[in-house]
Amino acid sequence: MKTRIKKIITSILVYMMIISFALPMSACSKDQSDEEYEEENEKPKKDRKKKKKNDDESKKDESGLKDKLDQMMTAQIDPGEAFNEYVKSLNFIKGSSADFDTNGIPSEYGYDYESDYSHVSYGVLEYKIADFDFDGADEMLICETKDAGTIIYSMYECDTKVRLADQYVVEDGYMSGDGVDAFSFIYNYDSKVWMAYYSDGGVWNYADGQFVYFVGLIYENEKFEKISEGGFAGSDVYDDEEFLSDLRKCGINTQWENLNEAGLLRTTGGERFFKIDMNTTGIDTKPDEYMPYCLHRHVSFNGRASIEEVEAELDAKAHENYIFPYSSERYLTEADIIGLTSEQLRIGRNEIVARHGRKFTDEKLQEYFDSKPWYFGYIEPDDFNTEYELNEIEKENMEFIKKYEK
Repeated sequence: MKTRIKKIITSILVYMMIISFALPMSACSKDQSDEEYEEENEKPKKDRKKKKKNDDESKKDESGLKDKLDQMMTAQIDPGEAFNEYVKSLNFIKGSSADFDTNGIPSEYGYDYESDYSHVSYGVLEYKIADFDFDGADEMLICETKDAGTIIYSMYECDTKVRLADQYVVEDGYMSGDGVDAFSFIYNYDSKVWMAYYSDGGVWNYADGQFVYFVGLIYENEKFEKISEGGFAGSDVYDDEEFLSDLRKCGINTQWENLNEAGLLRTTGGERFFKIDMNTTGIDTKPDEYMPYCLHRHVSFNGRASIEEVEAELDAKAHENYIFPYSSERYLTEADIIGLTSEQLRIGRNEIVARHGRKFTDEKLQEYFDSKPWYFGYIEPDDFNTEYELNEIEKENMEFIKKYEK
């Protein structure tokens, strides 16, 4: 009995020992299984987080690299050098000239006119690099002509490359009329850089009249702004207050008689940007017809010139057409009359009143002044009032010249 009980107790003890070993193993197995399960589920999350982190860092690196590349590109581009390189690709026509014809086409009103511009070259007239909008960086202004009578102002900026910012087109038609001077000048006014285009001309050969045109521009916020535009055409062109008002908007305060290239440049203290000269070299008119059927034209394109060059050019022309070019502006001295004949002195004295449009009863004098491009006689001799028409300098100079006439 005891032996049996002992066996039973031994069996129970063995069973309990087995259980005591089995339970920890089972718990360990369960814990291991749970950890493996959690690890299996957490791994994609970790991978996703790691991938997102790597992607974010990659994007950050790419963004930083792009910023560095942009900075490097900007640092490597010098606007002055970039502009100068760009200029090398332009087709300049400064100094070129051409002859062309304007032919009349019969119509019910006489003739309509068409010009043959096939011999005229087009391209860049001039350029200038400066800080036009005072933003601390230079811009480049390029002026060109692409077809007859059209002037185009183009402003270029430079950041990572040279780019066109804005354009302004002047459709003035400078190739019309018998004689036209078209030019542009740049000047400072009201803390801005101004670009002005001016042209004038006449149609003396087959009509009595003249035309002028003006436009004033500034450049701000990468845009051209037109401040003023004005002009007129007709026979009675004196003291046009509306046109003078257009000039005053742009800081140009001048009198009508000073409306010329040198006069405008003196008034503004500006720099001539470019100039175009166009004139009629010959006219073909059929017998008994008033209107010509063909005008032979000549056009020349000039570039930048200083005020000194302009004045020298105008002085040379003045000496060609006047005996005393400045007799209305300053008192004459003996140095001005040395070497002149009595006839030249007589012409020089009458030249003073001829400037004001006086006609002459002396046929030789009338013929002489009719040959001068500046003369336009419209006041009859008996209607000319010396006291009213002449200034004090002109009156004194007439008396001075008369003393030396023999």
